Amino acid sequence: MFKKLLKVLAVLLIIALIGLYFTIYPKLDIVTGFSSKSVASWINITNRKAADIKQTDNNFDIMPKAKNTIKANGKIVETTIFGFKKRTAIYRDGLGALLIDDTYDIAKKVLRPHRDLKPIAKPYPYGDLPQDKTKLANVDYKKLEKAVLNAFDKPGENTKKTRSVLVLYNDKIIGEYYAKGFNKKTPILGWSMTKSILGTLYGILQKQGKIDINKQTSIPLWKNDSRTNITYNDLLHMNSGLEWDESYDKISDVTKMLFLAHDMPKAQREKKATNKPNKHWVYSSGTTNLLGGLLHNFTANQQEYLDLPYKLLLDKIGMHSALIEADMKGNYVYSSYGWANTRDWGKFGTLYLHKGNWDGEQLFDPSWATYVATPTPTSNNIYGAHFWLNKGGILPDVPRDLYSANGFQGQKVYIIPSKNMVIVRTGLTEGKSFNFNTFLKEILAAVDTADAAQAETTKPKHAGIDISNTTKESAAYIEGNTVTVCCNTALGNPLKRSVYDGNIFIDYDFKLISKSGGKTNTFKYKNSIIRIYSNPRTNKLALVGGTIRNGSFKLGHGLYIGMPKSKFLNKIFKETSKIKAKNIFEIQENSRMRSIYTFVNDKLNNVTFQAGKKR
Repeated sequence: MFKKLLKVLAVLLIIALIGLYFTIYPKLDIVTGFSSKSVASWINITNRKAADIKQTDNNFDIMPKAKNTIKANGKIVETTIFGFKKRTAIYRDGLGALLIDDTYDIAKKVLRPHRDLKPIAKPYPYGDLPQDKTKLANVDYKKLEKAVLNAFDKPGENTKKTRSVLVLYNDKIIGEYYAKGFNKKTPILGWSMTKSILGTLYGILQKQGKIDINKQTSIPLWKNDSRTNITYNDLLHMNSGLEWDESYDKISDVTKMLFLAHDMPKAQREKKATNKPNKHWVYSSGTTNLLGGLLHNFTANQQEYLDLPYKLLLDKIGMHSALIEADMKGNYVYSSYGWANTRDWGKFGTLYLHKGNWDGEQLFDPSWATYVATPTPTSNNIYGAHFWLNKGGILPDVPRDLYSANGFQGQKVYIIPSKNMVIVRTGLTEGKSFNFNTFLKEILAAVDTADAAQAETTKPKHAGIDISNTTKESAAYIEGNTVTVCCNTALGNPLKRSVYDGNIFIDYDFKLISKSGGKTNTFKYKNSIIRIYSNPRTNKLALVGGTIRNGSFKLGHGLYIGMPKSKFLNKIFKETSKIKAKNIFEIQENSRMRSIYTFVNDKLNNVTFQAGKKR
């Protein structure tokens, strides 16, 4: 009887071991792969210690059981678990950490991206200089500080695990805090926030006319089946109909791609279609890497491919801490492996807040910001084009126009157009461990809602050129209390943009009236002076259909071309009894004059628009 029992137990043990072999053992590849890649990235990109990484970033599931061996001054990390499943990650300057297999030749020379890392002598966010420390009147800084600190663990706690918070309002940092061991220069792994960088590159290429996202991808493997109908637009919306499993708690499409694949775009490219395009939304890191691989089609060679994200976007907006890691074949891993410090992630959000306009240069069309923030028809209002949305009210106490770049473990770049705000949070927790709705609600409450509403109504139509530190030789500059705007071929068309000095916005948009100069008409009312160039052919007013405002009061409205001077005077001074400040508006004709919207206060008394040159 006892022998029989032993036989039964032996059989059960064998069955259990077989079960473990087919279920847990293959997963060990993922565990050791994740651990070695994570350690190699963090210690080389951020100079953190391997022990700290193991206790924090790699402290989940059975990851703590992994043993990491550091070699070659940190450039090589070998990892095993229970003595099995050895995986190796290497670090390459400019390309980040790479999880390799036995076929990869470490000695082989590889190309690296060319970078433009010259410091930009402008205040943040458009440069690297400190901002003006003047506090904004409508921000309750004590309330804001409390809201920001609430996002972090108190001494002895380890629940929220927030590493950094950055709050930008009107392009100015109003709140910033870092956990111990992190600071404004520490690069943070954005995980899936990198997807939004990939989407942005497509927006830039679209503006440059190098791609039409509504066209089919023309992937050769798909030409003879239904997948040939899939467009770039379908992929950007993640509703291509392609099969994909994004589960991270098991061996799945995404874990095999990230921790086993040699060529990551191939993982999605070879998947069959299970639905028609635009009929079924599936979040897919494979789709992003497929799109990343397709960028090879828009570059002449591997060097151009490697330079592309930095030349078109990251170095262009001064995200000099940014780094995107690549796979064994040389494809950037746009799904997951983008790094940048918190302030640089804030710059990325600011670019979208201004609808693609960066310091006077339009990187992507303003409509692209609308495109990425418009719900994918099949996503239940939670997803746009490589950005997450609040259209459906997942964050109930936050404006519905909020959209964001999101990453694993709660990496977030929130863009809130209605509040003119960008909020960045990085850390290691999400879900029940961190309440993002409360986090955002408390921060937004620190900005006076009345003033915030006014800021929204006076927000410029075009993203601005910061002239707070420019010189007289610049195309748009401030000198004393006078703003002058002119033309500059390097800026393209600054007269189609807004100008600001940190507090004051001058917004304008011009329509063709005359190609030559005209007579100056000067009108005075109390202490205000308005000079408007007239049409030289008719000597009638050249300003068309617009409103000139001074802060909260109307200086005039409904000015039409050809309007006689007497009607103009009656119209413009009809509702001006509240004028108190001394203001001079000098408006000179430009080839695109249509309307002028000007917001000034006592700090700025003169506004001069100079005649433009042919562009």
